[in-house]
Amino acid sequence: MRAGVVAFFIVFLAGLPGARATDSIEYQLKAAFLYRFAQFTEWPAAALASREQLTLCVLGEDPFGPALDGLAGNPVQQRRLAVQRLSDPQQLGHCHIVFLGAMRPEVLSQVLRRSRQLPVLTVADHKGFAAAGGMIQFVIVNNRVQFEINSAAAERAGLKLSSHLLKLARTLYTSYPD
Repeated sequence: MRAGVVAFFIVFLAGLPGARATDSIEYQLKAAFLYRFAQFTEWPAAALASREQLTLCVLGEDPFGPALDGLAGNPVQQRRLAVQRLSDPQQLGHCHIVFLGAMRPEVLSQVLRRSRQLPVLTVADHKGFAAAGGMIQFVIVNNRVQFEINSAAAERAGLKLSSHLLKLARTLYTSYPD
């Protein structure tokens, strides 16, 4: 089945102008991955109750520009994807997925602590993010966008990541730092 999931990602990304992580397309690729992560994540029923949308948020510096806005309205698990930019970590509870852009290290630590109590998929490209308790970390290897997953962090937040997604991770962390 892994081959089918890999093919699925390849077909999706084939429509983008190249699969290498250059300055011009790196965040277009990462935006596409964020959308796919949403399709391969299961949230607790309470996190989805009474919500018609699945909300993808950006907190911190927004490196995506219009790449994320183009995803708004697309279907994800019988819902429409909404995109929001946050200015305050206290707003995390409004999100299902949050990409953590550049921010001061102490703010990032605060956000990770807060997110432990919420069913929010945390994604970033900060070095060491997944090992420190973030759920998905983008990494660039041989000029290609890949990702690492901390499955223990996702489980702790009540999220279930598809086994297909876990198999595609470059590195899989199965313990949670205290």
